Amino acid sequence: MTLFRCYLSPRKAPDYDLYNMCAGVMVLWATSIAGRYILKDVAVHNNVVSILGVLGKWMVIGVKVLVLGSIWLVVIPLMIGVIFESVAVIPLRVAAQETPVYPLMQCWALGLVFLKIWMR
Repeated sequence: MTLFRCYLSPRKAPDYDLYNMCAGVMVLWATSIAGRYILKDVAVHNNVVSILGVLGKWMVIGVKVLVLGSIWLVVIPLMIGVIFESVAVIPLRVAAQETPVYPLMQCWALGLVFLKIWMR
């Protein structure tokens, strides 16, 4: 749990022990599932070259998952939030002569909420 306390808040350890425990269990679970698949795939091969090929294949799969996951969890909610902020919030909050300021974290959170509603 200490590792996930440092991960969630590197400056100060948060008091959310249940959240840290859940995050730790999820990461350990995902790591064990991925390790099981990789070991099952490696056990079939006999020589070092084919094992390195299998490990390279799994590394490419991991990079693809990280890239697509970051796009799905960061870029798309940010775009949805900025669009909603531009269309609905900025015209109500900012005068016509002023330059609008987009709070990106707020736009991302708003986009994440809209994406979650849309996916249900």
